[in-house]
Amino acid sequence: MEKQCTSCRKTKDISSFGKHKGYRLGVRAVCNECRRIANKERPKEGRHQEYVRNKQHALDRELFSNYGITREQYNEMIIKQDYLCAICGKHQSESHKGLHTDHCHETKKVRGLLCNSCNLAIGMLKHNVTILTKAIKYLGG
Repeated sequence: MEKQCTSCRKTKDISSFGKHKGYRLGVRAVCNECRRIANKERPKEGRHQEYVRNKQHALDRELFSNYGITREQYNEMIIKQDYLCAICGKHQSESHKGLHTDHCHETKKVRGLLCNSCNLAIGMLKHNVTILTKAIKYLGG
């Protein structure tokens, strides 16, 4: 099967186009060769700015779709917590993944921001207060 590239206007075999679910026939409109050329010609600063913009957009989308909050609300929470994990007090800069949005899986209500370790610990304990209480008693001897 063949398709015409929207950039160079050459008709090429469909295998010359990158896969993409959003496009008709499941492939991109521009052939792989034209995409490589376009990416090389774009200045590096522009590519970095595009990466940062897309990363911020993805963060905005994740915050709203997963937790129902905006980035402004997230920023207010982080300032209110003084950039510290709500459990252990580790500063955001000490955690290579930053602070995670902790929420109740049943009510979807956001509880606070946690470092990766505390977030994983709560998850491993299945967000269950009874199990957590038993773990505290166990650690106390």
